[in-house]
Amino acid sequence: MSIETLAPITADRTGTVFVHDVISTHAQHSPQAIAIATSKFKLSYAEFEQRTNQLAHYLHHQGVRRGHTVGACFERSVEAMIAAVAIWKAGAVYLPLDPSYPQERLKYMLGNSGASLVLATQLTASQFPEQQLHIFEQLATELAQQPSHAPEHQLTPDDLAYIIYTSGSTGKPKGVLVPHRGLANLAAAQAERFDINSQSRILQFASPSFDASISEMLTAFFQAATLFVAPTNDLLPGPDLLTTLRDHQITVTTLPPSVLALLDPRDLPNLQTIVSAGEACTAEIVARWGTNRRFINAYGPTEVTVCTTMSQPLRYGMAVSIGNAISNSQTYIVDEHLNLVEGEAVGELLVSSVGLAHGYLGLGEQTAERFLPNPWSEQAGSRMYRTGDLVRRLSDGSLEFRGRIDHQIKHRGYRIDPGEIEMLLMEYPNVRHAVVTLHHDHNQTERLVSYLVLHGEVMPYYRDIYRYLESMLPKYMVPLSYTVVKELPRTPNGKLDLAALPEPDFALLTVSEIYVAPRTPLEQQIAAIWEDILDTPNIGVLDDFFDAGGHSLLATQIVSAIRSTFAVEIPLSVLLGVEPTIAATAQLIEQYQIANADDAELADLLNELDGLSDEEIQALLADEGALTA
Repeated sequence: MSIETLAPITADRTGTVFVHDVISTHAQHSPQAIAIATSKFKLSYAEFEQRTNQLAHYLHHQGVRRGHTVGACFERSVEAMIAAVAIWKAGAVYLPLDPSYPQERLKYMLGNSGASLVLATQLTASQFPEQQLHIFEQLATELAQQPSHAPEHQLTPDDLAYIIYTSGSTGKPKGVLVPHRGLANLAAAQAERFDINSQSRILQFASPSFDASISEMLTAFFQAATLFVAPTNDLLPGPDLLTTLRDHQITVTTLPPSVLALLDPRDLPNLQTIVSAGEACTAEIVARWGTNRRFINAYGPTEVTVCTTMSQPLRYGMAVSIGNAISNSQTYIVDEHLNLVEGEAVGELLVSSVGLAHGYLGLGEQTAERFLPNPWSEQAGSRMYRTGDLVRRLSDGSLEFRGRIDHQIKHRGYRIDPGEIEMLLMEYPNVRHAVVTLHHDHNQTERLVSYLVLHGEVMPYYRDIYRYLESMLPKYMVPLSYTVVKELPRTPNGKLDLAALPEPDFALLTVSEIYVAPRTPLEQQIAAIWEDILDTPNIGVLDDFFDAGGHSLLATQIVSAIRSTFAVEIPLSVLLGVEPTIAATAQLIEQYQIANADDAELADLLNELDGLSDEEIQALLADEGALTA
């Protein structure tokens, strides 16, 4: 039974429905329906309700009250979902924390948000002070003693649901304050556009620290559907992700175009809806995935509760639009003076929505710059958000994405404000100015690069700069090249001219302390593959793949090149699970080649035995050579 049957979410009541109340309704009417599943475990809505209720009561006993912020540091897991919903049931504000972030960044997020405590696991606990820490595995006995009924709450739609930290131009991440009001509205739009029902199986792909994971939760939980949670290794682009989609009968998934480009859409009979989000979609992606299934292109900044617009199902040959505003949302296209543009002119996209964030935590000036009064609304107090994105309205009324008005970057699905990285670089000794941008190499691979203007002639040791940034920023925000220029190029009107910047010199970032050249023909072949895909010369056999500019999407290309060159199939999870160097990869290839040869020899023996009588087989096996084989 779906939530539509129990309590229809219509346009006039989305602002009064809470996620945790919907789950309680499902637990009452469809207790055996599966809320969350993994490859080894299933949690019914009744069990989900009980466990979230018990954790919510526990939080109350720890002094958590309405409006308090509670941090949650989890890998993708059932526990991560329980923690998020329990925090809401306690009336508190959910603060997702990525365990892969540097300790300094997590420390800033905790202090800035005023989080009263942190929920974590034994694997993620080392990042936090003990006095704030509550480790999930150690709470089992105490949680079992808590009441199983839902605690009462006095939340209003304007109370905060979560704080998501995004890249900020001030040199520090900024916390986006998102209220409950927009969650049900988004869930209703997704249920309709994605064709969700109680039989749907939604993949939880996004990291719990990004708001896309909240969207995946809403997609499942508002329709009594199942959210499937897989470990990171099972979601690596390529065969691992395809196996997860196929073997666990996923019907709906949201993936960035850079991941979709690496997947084969065939042999996925259960996959009914693909949602492209996080990056600009292309006609090639639509052609690849828009056949025999529903393909939706979705768009939205964190400041408007995950998603602002969605396309109708796209097919080959259709214009690649980001669609129209979802219910209870309005879009406006304006010029540089904030006047509405006419026809199909390109302009900045402004959004007014029931899902609009309150603003940025502790950043009144930035909030005032981005969240403006809405002069086109008749509703008192209506506001709109300046997205900074350029769009144009097509003849059918849908929107086409056309880029940015500033230098903000979308890299591998992550939103990056280069100003945050540039500020940190200019705090480094001897760096006067810095510019960070995206570079596209001959393979059309995107990599984050930087350009530095120095105070004097003393050249920095680039490895030290890399390590300095690595201690302050998430891995995806650390540039992979540091090119020194005398001055930054400017246009005649004084603006930075990114197009005039020189080609970045990736060789300047010495990956290893000591360069070790390839020592065998096999290592030479692998080095050639790495250098081509990474667009970096002279990679040593002990150099780290990730420090040389690699990431999981490029690792998929490495796997494909190894398959075609050496005729061995090394799973991406195996390749990334060992030391990611050319030397270690050579050893892996040799192991797989030996295993393949043994398999072939065994197959030949089995073919030879096939059709022989028992007496002939015994005689053959008695031969020492055959027995050894």
